[in-house]
Amino acid sequence: MHGITGIDHPVIAVRDLAGARLTYQRLGFTISGRGTHLEWGTGNFCVMLARGYLELVGVVDASRYTHGLDEYLRTREGLAGVAFGTDDADATFHSLVAAGVGVESPREVKRNLETPAGIRQPRFSVCFLDRSRTPGLPSTAICQHLTPELLQHADWGEHRNGTIDLVSINLPLSNFEAAIESYRTVFGEESLRRAPLSAEIRLGSGAVIHLASRCGAEVLTLAVKDIASARRSMKESGVPFTTPASNALLVPPEYACGVAINFVEQTKSS
Repeated sequence: MHGITGIDHPVIAVRDLAGARLTYQRLGFTISGRGTHLEWGTGNFCVMLARGYLELVGVVDASRYTHGLDEYLRTREGLAGVAFGTDDADATFHSLVAAGVGVESPREVKRNLETPAGIRQPRFSVCFLDRSRTPGLPSTAICQHLTPELLQHADWGEHRNGTIDLVSINLPLSNFEAAIESYRTVFGEESLRRAPLSAEIRLGSGAVIHLASRCGAEVLTLAVKDIASARRSMKESGVPFTTPASNALLVPPEYACGVAINFVEQTKSS
């Protein structure tokens, strides 16, 4: 798998960062301090999970480079990309190049992060894949955390809705067979599980990417401690949802900045 360890964080593009923060607080999430990317005209808020996080990212200075975020937001909000984890961005880069995958050289990126102890500056080594390699994802990055301790604040990981971790990302694809071949090259044959009209990419972290030959919104599935508590949290905040199963509830994309969120109760074996 070219040293790719799992899903580090989905990237949810939003037009109004302050509004998105309120939206996700209404969903029952605790939100991190505001981050501002030093190299780009973008900023973020994060939902910290047991492994990785959800990133809400928006444009804060349109006169600066935004890595295509401004173009994406002209048409919609939603899942603008995924960052995959690695322990060694340089090694992953060279492995992908050897496999014929178009990928940019690793670059160090930083952001100013507001924390209870003041401004901190987390650093990352990031390389971006050619956008044609991961259909359905406008942007795909490989991310090595250089200062992971700076993102760890106990209060940020406790959520009123009981969310624990990311379970899966569902991607609807218009050109399914061609997409499968691209993903096979990036993640390796051993990571891919095929079915007639769907496929799964299973990564080391345990999180799964579901690829499906259909249209529709992207879906993030999150594990919660107790679905009854999650349901109560949504009702108290007035968030509309459906119940696709007794142990799950689904918030439509229009109430979560363009991406559907499926909350499922964590099983004892999870």
